[in-house]
Order: sequence, then C-alpha cells, then structure tokens
Amino acid sequence: MKKLYLLLFCLSSLAVNAQPNITVSDLPVVGLAFTMGTDSLFTGTIPAAGANQNWNLSTLLNRLTDTSGFMSSAGTPYAGTFNTSNLAAYDDETNSYSYFTSGTNGFFINGLGSPSMNYILQPAQCFIPVPFTFGDQQTNVARNVIDTSYTDSTGTTYFLRNVVNITSVFNADGYGTLTLPNGVLNNTLRVKITETRYDSLFSLIGPLQILIGSSASQTTHYRWFQPGNQAAYVLGIEADSLGTSANFSEYLLASIILNVPQTRDISALELSPNPARDKIIISGLNISDAGFIYLYSSTGALIDRFAITNTRFLSLDVSKLQNGLYYIQSDSHHGNHVAKFMVSH
Repeated sequence: MKKLYLLLFCLSSLAVNAQPNITVSDLPVVGLAFTMGTDSLFTGTIPAAGANQNWNLSTLLNRLTDTSGFMSSAGTPYAGTFNTSNLAAYDDETNSYSYFTSGTNGFFINGLGSPSMNYILQPAQCFIPVPFTFGDQQTNVARNVIDTSYTDSTGTTYFLRNVVNITSVFNADGYGTLTLPNGVLNNTLRVKITETRYDSLFSLIGPLQILIGSSASQTTHYRWFQPGNQAAYVLGIEADSLGTSANFSEYLLASIILNVPQTRDISALELSPNPARDKIIISGLNISDAGFIYLYSSTGALIDRFAITNTRFLSLDVSKLQNGLYYIQSDSHHGNHVAKFMVSH
C-alpha cells in the first residue's frame, strides 16, 4: 500500500521554532487529490533525528509520478465489507478500491476490495495517530486472516489459514525544516515507524488449528508531516530493518481539495496530449445532459468553469496557462470525474 496512501500539500504559517502537532484537522478528507513523486531505486543514509533539524533532501528523484484521491466510501462496491471506513480510493489499473478511516484517533488503512479478493485488516493498520507531536510514542497492532483450501492429486482437500499480524511502533523523533526538490517546508514533524510483520500458516482440522510454519520481518518507515497542509503527509522514506539505509522514497508534488466530492478515481477522464502545449482534448465525459467542466490549479484555485451539454469530447485552450500541474473535473448528473494534466510550453 504505497499508494497511499500515500498524499501531498501546502505550507502553514506556524513559527519555525514551534513544535509541530499533527491533529485530526490535518488528516485526509473527501475530495482531496494529491500527486506524489516516487523513486523505488532511492538509496542513502537516513537523516538525523532531533529538535530544530534542517533536513536537506533536495536531490530526491521523481522516477514515477503517482496521482490519487479520496472519495466517500459510501456507495462504493465494497462499502459493506469495510463498513467502518469513511474514505476510499479507486485504482483503475487494478479495478480495486482501498478503504480508510479518518477520525479522532488517526488515519487507518482498513484494506482493499477487488473482484478477485478482499484484503481485510481487522484491527486496521495505522498510518499516523493523532494528536501526535515531538516525543510522542504509540503502538498499533493490525491483523489479516485469509482462509483457503486446496485439493491434492488423491482428492484430499486441505483447509489452510494464513494469519498476518503487523505491529507498528510510532515515534515522533524529530522536527524542523525540510527541503525537497520542489521547495522548503517549515515546521515539519518526522515520525519513525518500526513495523514488524509476523506471518503464520495453519492447517485447519475440524476445530483444531495446527501451526505449519511462521516467519517474521521488519521494515522501518520515516514519514514527514506538516500541520496546516491539505493532507499533511509530505515525505516518506522506507528503510531496512535497522532503519539506517533507505530503499524507497516518495514526496509531495501537489495537492488539491476539490469543491465537489469525488465519486470516481483521479484518472477517470482521458486527456490528450499530456503534457499539453496549446490545447488539450478531454474524452470520457459521457455527459448526455447539462453539466460543467472545472479547471483548477495545483493549489486548488478555480481557474475557469465551462458549461457543457450532450458531449463526450471537449477541447480546451491552455496556451495562456503557465507551465505546471492542473486538474480537470467534470460535474453532471452522471457523476463527478477528475483527471490531471501538465502544461509545458
């Protein structure tokens, strides 16, 4: 779940020497769309912990841009299975929905629903607890259970149960100024998460549960958050079990909170060419009645609105837009759809 969950944001005006405090108001909401720059080949030494740090990660690379967004979980295909969730994110590549709970105790991952299987975390896995500030510590235990069966060549059927327990220890071990390739963020909080995963495979024979084998692994995550942002999560680094050598990074490129809550994923519309220079063609509208197209900047500012009727395609003039990231949203009786595009003259 790297998507994820994963989410990118604007600056707060808190004092530089203040200790940042992540609260429920910093967690994702319906309509939040965000773009992350990821690097699965990232290697390097983890920056130091402590107060009033100046973390310089301006050399991070953006090898892959990943855009996603949150919608209300109500009305999604697997809402009944994940009935404690209040947010969902759709992945059109896998036709799956990820489910989350954003509440007074933090932001939690409930699992994933798809046509092929459901992956349920019960209890849910915590992404960030709230409130959380420098020096705070907290432990979360998540669990997934999957029952399967198979029949061998003799016709004997075996019933198996795979149990995964994930223990995450959160430690807010630093705060300060964070420099990313796209800017400087003041008043950020770093949270170190030591995640230990225990996998156990059992054979089910009547009421008995017999252990066949087990394994354990450990991963260390470092996440930076900035209170006052639209989604607060601005940088994530994954490290080895010792927490000293990095092997993955993702950082916030842009975020937006759309005025109309999303009912589809961020990639539902098709835009071409992308990047665009003079004009961009929007397809996949499926609008048989009156509706609107909204054009937003990467910071969420509404640039323009266009009335549309009975069309599947629309051409927009972008020749006067500055280079950068933009969002298109369609709104009609058929639903709300969102897509992003780049302008490069």
